[in-house]
Amino acid sequence: MWSKIQVTLYLNKKLLPHLRSNIRLVIGVLALTSAVSCHRGNEDDLIANINTRWVAHALGGYQGKSYLNCRECFDSNLLKGYQLFEMGFMMTTDNHMAGIHDGQEAEFGLPASFSLSQFKSSSIQGTTPLSDIDVAELARDHRDWYLVTDIKSNNLDGLKALCRAFDTLGVSCFDRVIPQFYFPDELKILNELPFKRSIFTMYKFGNQPDQLLKLIDSYPQLWAVTMWADWWNDTYRQNLAERKVIGFVHTVNDPTKAKDLLNAGVTGIYTDFLDDRSL
Repeated sequence: MWSKIQVTLYLNKKLLPHLRSNIRLVIGVLALTSAVSCHRGNEDDLIANINTRWVAHALGGYQGKSYLNCRECFDSNLLKGYQLFEMGFMMTTDNHMAGIHDGQEAEFGLPASFSLSQFKSSSIQGTTPLSDIDVAELARDHRDWYLVTDIKSNNLDGLKALCRAFDTLGVSCFDRVIPQFYFPDELKILNELPFKRSIFTMYKFGNQPDQLLKLIDSYPQLWAVTMWADWWNDTYRQNLAERKVIGFVHTVNDPTKAKDLLNAGVTGIYTDFLDDRSL
């Protein structure tokens, strides 16, 4: 017959190593879970802390001029506190993305089709042009802003080209780029390129509240909707709020109109010149 002391010593000898191993495993799992939770929390905080009130249209105005998509536009408006920068793009003949609004080729001194080197040697109103590589460098060097794309032709190929540039510099394209889509069929791109945030822009789709809701319900990963300012009404406000979708309007440069829209429930406004100091 074993004594209580012998039994205790035996159990300690046989079971304690296993208990220690299991304890270490549990501690490891808890630490990993804590790290993942912390990461997700930080990511959620980052999303929540984006200043969505203003979207710098064409990287924002510069010296009273708009539709420039220029380096000077970005630098000056980043200092004003913008975090969302919308930028027009066209694809070059060598499969790079050039920061230019469609139809502005002549203003840049470019032919209808042009290469990256031709674009980089051009200028609009004396400003510095930006390519996909330049934008990726800006994303690498400044971590607190997001690129909203305006690619009206071959959206999928354009987004892939942007992601190649971002990936080359080790910047998360799916996090830092927010694509705009213009037609319902384009939303299928999200099945191939899983951007964390995306925008459906309505001006080609039309003022169709019921059809928009069906579209949002079909693509719950949509982050925001953008429409003409004159289309905004309480129905859109309520329906978007119920689905936790951001409501943007474009393009507004009048401070009184902007204030009225914000009071009417608009989340944010595409603008060339406005910021919080304007209101």
